[in-house]
This record gives sequence, C-alpha cells and structure tokens, in this order.
Amino acid sequence: METSAHLNVGTAGLETTGDGRAVVSISGQWKLGLELPRAEDLIEKLRTVPQIRQLGFNTETLEDWDSALLIFLLRLNHFGKESDIEIQLEALPSGINRLLELSLAVPERKGARRTGARAPFFARVGSLAISSWSELTSTLTFIGEAFIAFIKFLTGRARFRRSDLFLTIQDTGVQALPIVSLISLLVGLILAFIGAIQLRTFGAQIYVADLVGIAMTREMAENLSAALSTDRIEFFPARRSSPVDYRISIDIVQFDANQAGQVVLIARWQILNRDGESLVPLQRSRFEETIEFVSYDGIAA
Repeated sequence: METSAHLNVGTAGLETTGDGRAVVSISGQWKLGLELPRAEDLIEKLRTVPQIRQLGFNTETLEDWDSALLIFLLRLNHFGKESDIEIQLEALPSGINRLLELSLAVPERKGARRTGARAPFFARVGSLAISSWSELTSTLTFIGEAFIAFIKFLTGRARFRRSDLFLTIQDTGVQALPIVSLISLLVGLILAFIGAIQLRTFGAQIYVADLVGIAMTREMAENLSAALSTDRIEFFPARRSSPVDYRISIDIVQFDANQAGQVVLIARWQILNRDGESLVPLQRSRFEETIEFVSYDGIAA
C-alpha cells in the first residue's frame, strides 16, 4: 500500500503575468486522503493581487487525480463567478473538463442550500422541550408495557402457547441467520458493484462503503417496510399452519433461448390476500435479453 511519503503530493502555485491574468500551476498527485493545498489559501492570494480578470491553469506536471482536484477547481470557479474573474479551463485534462461541465450544467436550485439563520432562543427551547417530552413519554410507555408483559409472564398469567414461543425464537434466531446473512451479503455486493461503477467516473470509489452502509440500513429498510405491511415472509404451501397477509402466485409459461442467443422469459402472476381474493388481477410479463454464449449457465445467469 502506498503512503503519502512515497507519493508526489499535489501542489498548487500562483503566477501572475502582469496583464491582468494569473496562472495556477497544478502538479503532482491529487487524491483524496493526501495533504493537498486548500483552495481557500489560493483564493486569499488572489484577493491580494489587484486587477486580476483572467485565471488559467498549467497542468503539464500533473500526474494523477481524482475528485479531490475536482473539488478544488469547483471552489476556484465559484470564487471566479463571485469576483467577476474569467476562469479558463482549456489547459485542464479532458476528463476534468467533462466532469466540470457535468457538475456546472445544472445550476444550484434556489432554496436547496441551508441558510445560517437560527430560530429565536425561546422557540428553540420550546421545540427541544416538546421533542424531549415526546421521546420520554414514548420510552416510558414502551418500558411500562414491556414490564407489565414480563410480570404476567413470570406469574403465569400471560396467554400464549409455549410451543409457539420456542418456534418463534427458533425461526427468528438461529434458523434465520443463514438466509439473512446470505441476502445481506448479496445485496451488499450488488450495491457496491453498482456504486463503484458510478463513483469511478468521479474518482470517488472511497465512498463505496458509505454508500452500501447507508443504503442497507436506511433506504432498503424504509422501502421494504413501506412496501410490505407484514413482518413475516413464508413459503407456500407453508410447513406449518399460520396466517398470511398476501400470497404471490407465479406461473412460468416460457423460459428458453434460441441459437441467436435471445433469451425469453414469459410469466403469469397475481397477488392474493389471505382469503384467496385477488388484489392484483392476473398479469402477463415478458422479458428478453441477449447472451453471448448459449448454455444452461448462460441462460440461468
């Protein structure tokens, strides 16, 4: 693994030509995690130079870069717009130019940026008191209900079947661990692969782990809880008698491929409620995809 001691850490120097033009010389490696020059320091130098109307760049000695350089240039571009300085990007590598054009193509939406205005003191105190009281009430309610249920359990007044208790503990504990681990691993790999492809365009592969963590813990949990109004998913026919909320019936009509590598999947499906009544009428879906090699493994993949 390379460290900053073995890398030519990026530098940024400022030169003036005396005709109202300044040139920023960018050299070395500009990558996240390195101690790179701050755009604010260069902006302070530019403010001390009078009559600057054009700002160009010299990247002849630039070795490697990622989103760290893009962030640096975006801040300089923002300063140029505020100070009425023309930013000349022609000398930058073509990859950086394309990314800058992409990031500057859509203007910032008005009202999207958070303002620094703070609410009055008594309003903040009141909001804090209301939210604290609401959280305290919810916590005490949960603790009280759990304590009452536990007391009923100890005194033998709780009404439940012991076999159901141990079966539920088994289903949600040891028996659920393999499938939960497998699904989490596969979904995490899928999200990491998709995220890496997109983030590679901006040189931001370092954020893949954050992307997977946020998507797994926040987005997927929220979407699944909103899409499914049940906390149990079972096979049908079930191994034991238990009520279900929904039943999805899928009938594969056709699943094959021709010699040209065209794979066709045709399926009929519908969604039923616990009483067998149709919630979504019978639908027919057709999917087609071309594969390179016609084989069983290729068709299944």
